[in-house]
Amino acid sequence: MPNRLLDCIRRVALGGLSDGQLLSLFIKQHDGDAFAALLNRHAPMVMGVCRRVLRNQHDAEDAFQATFLVLARKAESVHAQGALAGWLYRVAYRTALEARARNARRRAKEQQVNELPHPESEPNEGQRELLALLDTEIDRLPDKYRIPVVLCDLEGSSRKEAAQLLGVPEGTLSWRLAQAKKMLAKRLSRYGLAVMSGVLASVMAPGTASAFLRASTVKSALTAGAVPAEVLALTEGVMKAMLLSKLKMTACAAVLMVLAGVGASGLTYRATAQQPAQGPARESRPRAETRRPQADDLEALRLEIEALRKSLQATRERVKTLEDEVNALKRKSGGRAGMPGRYPGDAPGALPGGLPLAPGAPGMPSAPGGQGKRVIAPPA
Repeated sequence: MPNRLLDCIRRVALGGLSDGQLLSLFIKQHDGDAFAALLNRHAPMVMGVCRRVLRNQHDAEDAFQATFLVLARKAESVHAQGALAGWLYRVAYRTALEARARNARRRAKEQQVNELPHPESEPNEGQRELLALLDTEIDRLPDKYRIPVVLCDLEGSSRKEAAQLLGVPEGTLSWRLAQAKKMLAKRLSRYGLAVMSGVLASVMAPGTASAFLRASTVKSALTAGAVPAEVLALTEGVMKAMLLSKLKMTACAAVLMVLAGVGASGLTYRATAQQPAQGPARESRPRAETRRPQADDLEALRLEIEALRKSLQATRERVKTLEDEVNALKRKSGGRAGMPGRYPGDAPGALPGGLPLAPGAPGMPSAPGGQGKRVIAPPA
């Protein structure tokens, strides 16, 4: 009896600790009561996500257990990330998606669908479509907008409590929450759905996890041998997907850093090359070597020069083509036969270009003393 009383007092005391403090106890001491306090605190939100995505009680319970198994295995990395509720939401959502994909593959092989009856009333068709898209769009929100939605609308925390948990002023928390709802409303409007103010708390109701399920989940987190095979496979699949996602993000960051470094080195080289030489070229050999461009920079410049050469060649060919077209148009628009090169508009009895023929030229009256001579009259 005294031991039970002490256990109850300790559990009540643990319930007043923050998520970070409970995680520290679990990491350092492998404290089952601390993990149970975390599970009880976030169980409704996690179960609600799993039920909305899977719509099957048995599958939702498997995803629920797998979510907290991932937490038990990755507690040290989660401890450094801040708000646990936002992290658990994302893990629960992705675990439910993984479970749904596994079930679809299994049922495709079995060629049958065996849905278990849902213990609670199903939402209507409009709410069902809204729920399917809401979790997707909440998961896509940036952390600073998604976490306030999870804390205030899905877990029922007050804005003051959420602000204290996140370490921000209450006004900042309220602004982020309002911005998150505007973003959700805008994204859902693309699907023809409207989200009114305060609809999240009513539509995305929390789920209920039985006492047996909670105790079984805590036992599975503390004892690896007690994990059901389906839940264990789901847990490992989710952890593998999380690892691959982290590796992709790391690889992308490394590529961006390399590209930024190459761009900076190229700009530095060009700026150095454009600077005028200062003083006679009597630098020592080591200093000259320090200014020598890197092989990558030379290759980049070589490629750029080659591209400019090709562009210049293409321009020359284009000019040649245009010149040929102009000459062809000139030939087609020539004057009378026998007088090539005549411009349009030249008057009869004039040379090409409008120069008049002097008297005595063919087609012009002869001038005295100038029979048979073609004299070009000077232009006026």
